[in-house]
Amino acid sequence: ATRTRGKVGFDSSEATRGQRPNGGRLGRVRKCSVKRVELEELGVLVKGTAKQGWHNKGYIFPDGYKATTVFRSSLEIDQLCTHVCTIFSKGKFHPAPTFRVVSADRPD
Repeated sequence: ATRTRGKVGFDSSEATRGQRPNGGRLGRVRKCSVKRVELEELGVLVKGTAKQGWHNKGYIFPDGYKATTVFRSSLEIDQLCTHVCTIFSKGKFHPAPTFRVVSADRPD
């Protein structure tokens, strides 16, 4: 991961197309690209018996995580808009995490 002026850029080519040096997978990396994400809230790690679903082999999902990214609009395909990504515990799947992505052009 690289850090540029408060933004974190993930370059999947650094991960050699989603492969670890020992041959294990890092996650669902399918193509080489760079995504810019602005971290708003880091969140906290969930520990104890309620931790089921808060991590997998490749990722840790902290409670309270919030980030924004610019991506293609789902309404106007030729436009870009901001998407807010959050992970929280008091949602539909409690005590497991709830993941929410809200687009600026579709806040409902």
